[in-house]
Amino acid sequence: KDRKVQEQVIQAATNHLLKTFGIRVTESETRKGCYYLINELVEKQEDEETQHIQWSDKENGQLALTFVILGLIFMSNGKVSEENLFKFLKHLGVYDEDRSKKGRGASADAGNEVDPEVNELFDGDVKKFVNDILVTRQHYLKKDRVDTGDPEVEQYEYSWGERAQLEVKESDVLKMVCEMYDCEPRMFKEQYDKVVNNEGEEVLESGD
Repeated sequence: KDRKVQEQVIQAATNHLLKTFGIRVTESETRKGCYYLINELVEKQEDEETQHIQWSDKENGQLALTFVILGLIFMSNGKVSEENLFKFLKHLGVYDEDRSKKGRGASADAGNEVDPEVNELFDGDVKKFVNDILVTRQHYLKKDRVDTGDPEVEQYEYSWGERAQLEVKESDVLKMVCEMYDCEPRMFKEQYDKVVNNEGEEVLESGD
C-alpha cells in the first residue's frame, strides 16, 4: 500500500470530521496509530438547546467525577498519591474501601456505605473505574509507580493523562475550584500563575 495515499485519506477524514462535526483528530505522541477525538464545539452545560450531544445520567456522573479528579491533581501540583486519591473519593461518598476489598457482595458499615444509585454510576466499583477506564482505556489519567527504594513496597501516584492534556483546559479546572470555594483565582497563586503562563490572563478574567 502506498503510505502517501493512506496519509491523504487520513488527512481528508480529519478535515471532514473537524468541519462537519467539530471533532479534532489528534494522534497520540506516545502510542503510534492511536488517535484521540476532541470535541471543539463550545457548549453551555446549563443550556440544553445548544448541546449537540445528550449525555445519560451515568455518563454525566462519570464525566463529573473525572473532572473532579483532574481538579484534585491540578491543585496538588500535578500529582496525587493513590492513597490520597481514594481517601478523597471516600470523603466524597463515592468510594468504600472496605467494600472494595471484600467484594461487591460484601456488607459495609452504614456510615461508610456508598449510596446504591451512586454505586450504579460506576458499575459498583469506583476503583476499577479509575484504573480500568480513566487510566487504561480513556487515558484521562496516568498511573506511575513511585520509586521508594524498596522493590517490595508498591506505591503509585496519578497525574493527568495524555487525553486530559489535550482535551481539558487548566483554566476551566481552576474556575471550578474557585466556584466551589467562592474565591478569586488569584487566591491559588501557583495554579493561577501556571494558567496565565499557558493560556493567558484573559481566560480567567472573562467571567468577571
